[in-house]
Parts: sequence; C-alpha cells; structure tokens
Amino acid sequence: MLKQLLTVSLMFFFSVILAFQTSSIPVDGYPWRLDVIEKDGVSYLAVIDRIDSQFILVNTSTFEQNAIPLPLYPSDLLVKDGVVYVTTVEEGKIVEVDPFAATVTREVATGKHVFRFLDGAGTGGFRVLSMDGTLLDFDADLNITGVYNLPRFSLDVAFWGDYLISLNSENYETIWGKFFEGGETGVYIQNLSTGETYEFYGGKIPSWIHVNDDRLYSLSYWDGYLVAFTEDLQIAGEIETGAKVNSPLWMEDYCYLLDFDDSELVKIDLRNFEVENRVKLSGRGPVVLEKIGRYFFVLNVLDDSVDVVSADSMTVEAHVAVGKYPIDIVKIDEHRAAVACEESGEIFLLWYNNPTNPR
Repeated sequence: MLKQLLTVSLMFFFSVILAFQTSSIPVDGYPWRLDVIEKDGVSYLAVIDRIDSQFILVNTSTFEQNAIPLPLYPSDLLVKDGVVYVTTVEEGKIVEVDPFAATVTREVATGKHVFRFLDGAGTGGFRVLSMDGTLLDFDADLNITGVYNLPRFSLDVAFWGDYLISLNSENYETIWGKFFEGGETGVYIQNLSTGETYEFYGGKIPSWIHVNDDRLYSLSYWDGYLVAFTEDLQIAGEIETGAKVNSPLWMEDYCYLLDFDDSELVKIDLRNFEVENRVKLSGRGPVVLEKIGRYFFVLNVLDDSVDVVSADSMTVEAHVAVGKYPIDIVKIDEHRAAVACEESGEIFLLWYNNPTNPR
C-alpha cells in the first residue's frame, strides 16, 4: 500500500558533523538489505525486510513507500535491469519482483535453502548459493542451467579458470576452541575438467574468496587468516591477523577489513602480506565496510554509528550517530548514501561532499 509520510517535521532530524548531515526516514518494517533502482531520473531504494518478510520500495525524492509481502525470511536481493530478485531461505524460493507495479511476477522453488546471490552464470543470469552446500546457475528466464555440489557448507564460492573454489565454513567450534573433525581443511579447489579436488588449510571459519588473473585468496572470519595461491596451487603468501573479520574489500594490491573485537579498519598489503595500517575507529563493533568516493564508510552495531574514514589519509574524519543496528549501506548518488537501521525500523540518509542539505 502506497504511503505518504505526513510531515517533514515528523520525519527528520539533522545533525552536522564536519561536512556530513543525516536525516531519518521511518520505515514500516525492518530494513535488512538495500539497493538502488533508477526510473525517469528518480532514485528509489529497494529494501528487503527479513523479519516481516516483505519488499519495500522507497522514493528518495518524495519518501513515499510501497510494500509487497514475500515468502518467509528473505535474505538477499539483486537488482538487474529494473527487476528485483530475492532469495528466501525458509521456503527455498527465488522471487522476481516488479517494484513499480508492486507485484511478485515469478517464484521459483529450488528445493534448497538459498541465501545469497553471486555474479556470473552467463549473460543475463546469476548464481545462487544455498545453505545445503549447493550452487545453482539461473538464466534470465529463471531456468536452472547448472548445479554444483560443494564438499561442505560454504559462505562463498568462486570460479577461477577450470577451478571451482569453495570453503568449509563450519570447520571450527568457537565455544570449545577447537576444529571439528576434518575441520583443518578449509579451502576446496575442484578441477572441473579432471574432477580432482585439492584441499588446503583455510584458518578458522573461512568465509571469503577473492580471485584475479593470477591469484586466489581465502580469508577466515574467526582468526583473520589470509592465504594466497598461485595458478599452479602453490601458496604465494599468508598472514594470520588475529582479527574477527567483517566485510573485506579487495582493491588492487590491498585488502581492507574490519576487526570487530578491536574496532579497527585494517589495511593489508597483498604484495608482502604485511599489515600496513590499523585505523582505530570511533565507533564500536564494526560489521560493514563500503568505499564511496574518497571515503570508507564503516557501520558499527555496538554503538549504532557510522565512521567515515578518508581513503587517502586513513584517518577518521567523521563519526555519525544513526538508528539502531545499522546493517547495510548503499550509494544513492554523488552526494547521498542510505543506511539500513534494522532494529529501529528506519533508513538514514547521509549527505556527503555537500555542506547543505537539499531539503
């Protein structure tokens, strides 16, 4: 149902910290994931709410909202050519949404607990990762065109030449501080041409994979173990940072990651596998890292804040209070970003590079 928020005075509060301003948009739900859709020169926020199982479209100019019910527990969304796709874990469905017609146009039951979209699978298609240890390829018509069975539950998957890379993301018992049986194998490399599988140590709870032309990287959550492999599957470098890692960003010769326990932004030089910089954040409990323009935006869930870090000087330039449990951020345009604050049911707009709020 289309909802016009009543008055600007009820909707907004403003705070100016350096060149940054914030304003709050109340949402009739609990925003979990965000993306941006453009239509007729207007930017809209595509929002999924995992608690009330709904999709919400927010006009960033008028702040009008439209909600559509979804199958239980939507977990991820993907925007392609003005169409929204959503994974729903509980019912194992891929849902196609026409956001401007406010309708679910198609649903595909996969029989798997699908939870994450991945790039690839040919022109117009995408890949979906399930909690059952399966990777599914879909074409633009939502037909399943490929099924890959993984050795273990994996939080990430990548293709690298003839290799399919996956992880053993449930390899370590954090309460008792020990590996499960066979858990020291954390990285699986399957040769799709020969059928051979190679196994390597991947740290405690390996969670992320990154590939480029000549290197494969794996990074673990619990101990921040980073390892690189060459094309002939030799170890090119490794480091154990000791960080409880969140939200790594891979940028040319560097990996940037968040250390949750120490509330730091860590910069690792991938040429020599050394920590080049540790930035002490103003906020506590960093979980999401995004680079927008010349800034890193860090979402902190223990004090409900956003740290803004200069990518040039690697110093904290602003510390902005937002709503409860900031969990996702997306760039709207050259001057605005949106932050999903799940527990307080609001989206915060951040103005940057512009000292004057246009409203």
